Amino acid sequence: MALLLCAWLISACGASKPAYCTKASELSASVKALTEVNLSKEGVAGAEAAIKRVQDSATALVDAAKSEFPQQTEAISTAASELAASVKAAANQATRSTAVSQIPAEVAALGLAANKFISDTKSKCE
Repeated sequence: MALLLCAWLISACGASKPAYCTKASELSASVKALTEVNLSKEGVAGAEAAIKRVQDSATALVDAAKSEFPQQTEAISTAASELAASVKAAANQATRSTAVSQIPAEVAALGLAANKFISDTKSKCE
């Protein structure tokens, strides 16, 4: 009987991970996918779709973890906002060149912020 109770307690209490663990993995995967977009095959539409997935993943992670990890999620939110602003500016002929030149660094910054979050939450997400 005690063995069954222990097994039930372990499965009920210790088996699930916080939602932000999955969200962090999704953000990391979407940033990686963005860096692998082949513009000659997928075109601008492919890049835009990949950027949208990154932004959606970043928002989902921030929403899931901001109360527990405010500094890390603020860094993710800031990096995602800067990327979104550059993508929007790239649509304007007058600001396109500058905006497009900033996007790689902003994707890298978002990737670093996501990796920092993953590192900081590793013990809770393993």
